[in-house]
Order: sequence, then structure tokens, then C-alpha cells
Amino acid sequence: FAPWRQSTLDHGFRSYAAVPFRQDHVVTGALALYASEPGFFSQDEMRLLEEIGQDISFALDSMEVERQRQELLNTIERSLNEIYIFDEHTLRFEYVNQGALQNLGYSAEQMRSMTPLDLKPEFTAESFASLTVPLRKGEKEIIEFETAHRRADGTMYPVEVHLQLIRQGDRSVFLAVI
Repeated sequence: FAPWRQSTLDHGFRSYAAVPFRQDHVVTGALALYASEPGFFSQDEMRLLEEIGQDISFALDSMEVERQRQELLNTIERSLNEIYIFDEHTLRFEYVNQGALQNLGYSAEQMRSMTPLDLKPEFTAESFASLTVPLRKGEKEIIEFETAHRRADGTMYPVEVHLQLIRQGDRSVFLAVI
């Protein structure tokens, strides 16, 4: 504040309050308030200003987290690897990236009504359940296997599947990277 002190006095300001804005605990900005009356900012007003600073800092941190989340999603979306997320119990696809959609020829909406069994004709519900037992029991973190996928046009192509079971609180999803 020292460099501006004389200028603020010259302009008739006699009170000053500053509220820092932080991103990831680093001060990145501030809100500066001036008043012509000495002692203008009361303790209650200062507490309110501190809350405003905390709220803005929280918003800045939230915006950064959202930016990073979006960047990660965009990276996964643009991956040439096929990436699938599907429910542990119903096996319905919850997420399929663009690389998979383009290779398979299905829309995202179509895929949400499908399961891996629709793409892997050599598997039955029973054989797939048997394959995933080590993941479900926590005996293995990942299973790798080779199979074939069937595209929307009926053509087949070979794939190497890297399958994990990801536990998220009270539910679990499978993550398959092809």
C-alpha cells in the first residue's frame, strides 16, 4: 500500500480496507475499498469483507477445478483409444468416448442402451461375469484379455481390453480401455 498512500491521501481518502483473493492458497488479486471518513470500516464490515474474499477465493478455486476437469474430459474424449465406462451390475454403458463411437459407428444414445455383451459376441452374460470375478473380489486390479468387437455395420475387429473395476463410494463401475 505504501506506493499509493500519498495519492490516496491527496484524493481525500482516510480509510482503507483490502480483501485478498486466493487461488490454491496463493494471493492472486485483491479488492480495495476506500472511504473519506477515518475509521469507516467497522469490525462487522471487515468480517463481511473477509467472508466476501473467502467466497470469491472459493469460486476461483472451483473454477480452476472445473477447468481441469473439463481439460481431462476433453483429453479422454479425444483419445484414439476406445474408453468405456459401464455399470457393474447392469453392464449398461454410462460413457463411451468419441474414439470408440467413431470406430464402432454407434451414437452415444445408442450405446447407453447397450452393454459390452452387445459388442463382444463371443461372450455370454455368464462368461463375462466369470471373467470379472477376480476384479469383483478384489483379487486383481486389472484384467487384460483379447476379443473382438462388432461394429454397427456388423464388421468385426480385434481388440485388447484392459478392464478395471472402479469403486466410487457405494457403487462401482467398470472402466475398459481398448
